[in-house]
Amino acid sequence: PIIVDGDGLGAGVVDNLTAYGRQVLEFRGAEKPTTKGVEGKKYYNKRAEAWDYVGQQFSDQSIEYRKIDQKLTAQLCTPTYKFRNGKILVEAKADIKTGTGDSQVRGEAYVSGIYGLQFVDPSGDGRGDRYETIESDHDFMMQVI
Repeated sequence: PIIVDGDGLGAGVVDNLTAYGRQVLEFRGAEKPTTKGVEGKKYYNKRAEAWDYVGQQFSDQSIEYRKIDQKLTAQLCTPTYKFRNGKILVEAKADIKTGTGDSQVRGEAYVSGIYGLQFVDPSGDGRGDRYETIESDHDFMMQVI
């Protein structure tokens, strides 16, 4: 499947990929979190859950990042978090862009991609045991192949 941020302009991308018969896993950061929180953590939305999940994967050394892409590295280290109504909330993308002048596209794609992999069955059709990273000047995409 292709993991796509389905909010905003991404909704059209989801529709088009689906129309072309591609398997799409839609990520909507503003939705309610899928878990009630691990180890007592509670999340304000799915985006906060995803950022915390990826941070925990790094902490547990379940995933490795090789720091090849300096822009991605910076974007993964930029967002801060706070608590709203006792729940973890990651700094809004618009606030990050205002403060840094950077849209955070690569960092958000990386986080939603890693987060989404937990919902992919790699044994389903004998595929899905390797990952392809596609990069250009305008986008960053990770696809399970």
